Amino acid sequence: MPIVRRACVQVWAAMLLCVGALPLPAGAGTEPNQDYDFHLSKGLYLYSSRQDKEARRELTEAVRARPGDPTAGYYLGRTLIRLQQYETAEERFRQVLKLYPDDPRARMGVGMALYHQGRYADALANLSTAEARLTDEPLLFYYQGLAAAALRRYKLAGEKFQRAGALDRELAGDPHYQRGVSFYGQGKLEQAAEEFRSAALTAQPPASGQAPAALPATLGSPAKRWDVSAALSLQYDSNVVLQPSGISSPGNAISRKDDFVTVLNGGADYRFVQDDTWTVGAGYGFYQNIHARLSDFDVQDHTPTIYAQRRFGAAQLRAQYLLDYVTVGGDSYLLANTLQSVLTYPESDRTFTQAWVRYQNQDFKEWSLDRGGVNPTRDANNYMVGAIQHWVFSEGRSRIRAGYTFDTNRTGGGDIDRAVPGRPTSADWSYVGHRLSTGIGFQPLPATTFDLAFDYYRQGYDNPNSFSADGTTVRKDNIFLLTGTAVHDLRSWLWIAFQYHYTRDDANIAAFNYVRHVISFTVGGRF
Repeated sequence: MPIVRRACVQVWAAMLLCVGALPLPAGAGTEPNQDYDFHLSKGLYLYSSRQDKEARRELTEAVRARPGDPTAGYYLGRTLIRLQQYETAEERFRQVLKLYPDDPRARMGVGMALYHQGRYADALANLSTAEARLTDEPLLFYYQGLAAAALRRYKLAGEKFQRAGALDRELAGDPHYQRGVSFYGQGKLEQAAEEFRSAALTAQPPASGQAPAALPATLGSPAKRWDVSAALSLQYDSNVVLQPSGISSPGNAISRKDDFVTVLNGGADYRFVQDDTWTVGAGYGFYQNIHARLSDFDVQDHTPTIYAQRRFGAAQLRAQYLLDYVTVGGDSYLLANTLQSVLTYPESDRTFTQAWVRYQNQDFKEWSLDRGGVNPTRDANNYMVGAIQHWVFSEGRSRIRAGYTFDTNRTGGGDIDRAVPGRPTSADWSYVGHRLSTGIGFQPLPATTFDLAFDYYRQGYDNPNSFSADGTTVRKDNIFLLTGTAVHDLRSWLWIAFQYHYTRDDANIAAFNYVRHVISFTVGGRF
């Protein structure tokens, strides 16, 4: 029907409101609510293509990732109406109204769902409430006309259908609609209402995937501007090491002792600008681990960030600055300044590519256990570039990814022929790294997701290393990482996860050789 064409325009506008970045390999940075962005974009694409069952699945995941979001909730309700699940659709719209009582589109959705349940008077009451703020929405007047006609209020039905036609040229051009106008002018209200109804119900929808000619300025529903997340994790770590997020090597801070660890982390994000093209925001992340025995290895990380993001059609470009202030055992350990840019490009509804470039300045500090003065010699500028390709299968229930990352650490240590054993310098830490990343994810149940990731990371250092026995060995590391994760959603905002992480660093210098197993159980929330 012509109304559907107008709705498709709104869907494509909604797709431009998705914010955040998709997952990056370890060390490249991740954003809160990245699942929301992926599932909402894909869900709206499928909705506009009238692939309703697939759209329902993706939009349901978007609601899980960002509970109460009005855009995801509204289009999930619209999808459920298409699937003739009218009571469930009504419930979805009402859940949006619990958080946004004045949201006119959710109120309109309640009216639409009630109409399809045969509750015409209640439908008309809700639609009339929505009309106060949706003065240019033909879909609303169309449903008002249908409900009024079902109640035999033919004069009101004619008025509402004519309002819909005034806002939708294709509806107004339909022969049934024109006959309805003629009957209405003659005072034949029942015949007019029937013709208007026929015009709205029999007009042809657009072809699947048809792109709109223009985009409206806004969607009418207020997009949520903030996100908060928090998690509590209990871990067993077989070999405690110091390796803050984004840092590629633990240096020589390898305890070779096991421990039980409690981890607290969370974050908040607020978007100052959020429109069809631009998103500008700021966020803050916090991380704290507490060891049962090795308290000198307790890490605390504060990460404020600012970012700007722009849409170019289906593609998205994000630029971001992050500041990491890390303490270990209460002592300053690292101050890192990071600039990164991420480009996300969906080739289709089943594939997308992500590429990034990153610069990080690492300023390592002295700390209490660093009796050999190693940490200050690790100051570096790190440069990184990478890309990862994602494939989606089985109607979104399975995913495969594969990527490559190049990075290099430049410490200013120069080129040396021989190191002095036991006397570390900045020449020890310059390297070139190549990382291959693969992963597979699948969803056996609607609320349960499994993910398996494998990375191989090769680091070739520039100079003979002072940790070698004779000072002549140039360090080479082959690092293998395996991670298995299971996540189950208990509620739309509450989840639990079980994870096993394995690291093996096969270095040709004994000081850097280690194997590590980390088993964790996590409870987290998204708000």
